[in-house]
Amino acid sequence: TKVDRASMAVSLGGDGDQSVAGIALFSQGGTVIGGGFTVGMSSASIPLATGDLFAGFVARLFSPPSQWTYGIGHGFPGNLAHQQVNDVAVTPDDDVVVVGYMTGTFNTPAGTSLVHRDELDGFVIMLDSTGEERWAVGVGGPRADTASGVAVDAQGNVVVVGSFSESLT
Repeated sequence: TKVDRASMAVSLGGDGDQSVAGIALFSQGGTVIGGGFTVGMSSASIPLATGDLFAGFVARLFSPPSQWTYGIGHGFPGNLAHQQVNDVAVTPDDDVVVVGYMTGTFNTPAGTSLVHRDELDGFVIMLDSTGEERWAVGVGGPRADTASGVAVDAQGNVVVVGSFSESLT
């Protein structure tokens, strides 16, 4: 199948900085990306705003009409610190696993409170194929900890990699 490269492009723009740190493909078509931004970011499918700190995002693209956006960070209710999405993966059932780090306690868009313990902590969030949160968990200990990569095998087992100092809970 020939892919028209121009039809697969998307612009992430706005005031401040934007970055994409992870990308994965859905089994039935479409792409999920995750990353971070400051101030604001928008495109046809990604209308997000934040304050001066860095916020994370996850977005499903190239699969109309099921495109969606999931915001993580400052500018969303209860979020007062720096959050970053480091990687995304898609399960065989087209659920999305999101990993990253946070510098403060925050509430996910679904209301789950991810508790920051000290310095820097990681998080793992599972979304269904429509972008609805299934579950979310913070991981960390007394020092700097982060979740930096994620992979999913054919059976749906999730493996998260990252770094930690001292101990991890």
